[in-house]
Amino acid sequence: MILARSGKTLLGYNSVVRALKRSTPKIKAVILAENTPEDKKKTIVYYARLLKVPLLIYPSSSIELGRAYGRPHLISTLAIVDEGDSSILKMVEEDTIEK
Repeated sequence: MILARSGKTLLGYNSVVRALKRSTPKIKAVILAENTPEDKKKTIVYYARLLKVPLLIYPSSSIELGRAYGRPHLISTLAIVDEGDSSILKMVEEDTIEK
């Protein structure tokens, strides 16, 4: 995945929530795995809406999100700080949820 090689991201629920609360670093988008626990999903959605950060629900499990990112472990929550050479933000903006 180009994002993992050339961009800057935050991985994991705690890191993403902390960054959203502090607004540092500036998060451009958040991606959640489809199987993220509901309580964690609600918290991320709340802060993303509050800060007007685009949010995408990845249409597969955290295992698959980890594989797509090029990691051999689960990733339930991912924040994009800098997209690098990827075009991920265009995809996120097109598929942003509006609940």
